[in-house]
Amino acid sequence: MLALYLLVSVLLPDGTPDMHFRSACGGQKLRNIMMDSNIELYGPYARALLNCAGGGTCGTCMVEVLEGQELLNPRTDKEKKLLKKKPKNWRLACQTVVGEADTRGALVIQQLPEWKGHEWRYTKRGEPSWDSEESL
Repeated sequence: MLALYLLVSVLLPDGTPDMHFRSACGGQKLRNIMMDSNIELYGPYARALLNCAGGGTCGTCMVEVLEGQELLNPRTDKEKKLLKKKPKNWRLACQTVVGEADTRGALVIQQLPEWKGHEWRYTKRGEPSWDSEESL
């Protein structure tokens, strides 16, 4: 049974967010959920030798968790090392396990948060809804 709902924003070259809304089973790494759902994770780092393919050593799969932090495992030692100067809601998708098999909830993330060119406003009203504005 699919119980997790994932909303991902990928920033397009023209600066507008591209939204992806997916369902997934809990207990998986966020990287796997995104890749299995054909959601771009690595951006310009997708080529061979530019990322560690899920080993938790390069930091190219960094995401910002906007909602649903409680659904995630605590930061791993690899994340603590690579993200020590980053905000607490930034995670490595390859090290982040989303819930358990029977977990229900919504997870809202921003891909490549260091490149983010818009601000989020997220309101819970039964189903996830969102809006974004260009930052000036």
